[in-house]
Amino acid sequence: MKIKNYKGILIILVSLFLVLTPANAKDKSDEQNYSEIQYNLGLAHYLKQDYKQAIYWWKKSANQGNATAQNSLGITHYLKKDYKQAVYWWKKS
Repeated sequence: MKIKNYKGILIILVSLFLVLTPANAKDKSDEQNYSEIQYNLGLAHYLKQDYKQAIYWWKKSANQGNATAQNSLGITHYLKKDYKQAVYWWKKS
């Protein structure tokens, strides 16, 4: 069986994550440096095309050493044609 709608499945999975995450996860992640939660919050915003918030959360996660967030920032900056920042984040990852 071949899955064709990857984006739809990813949106469903992220939505489930957000529903199952406590309402105050944003505050907890900000206070307690939950790198994975911060990355996932960034991903959820990215999927909603809220790129400013995606970058905000990915930077918080990336600055704690999360390589996936660093790579995501690299891709995002590359797509914005900010190659210097893209290379910076890719080197960190």
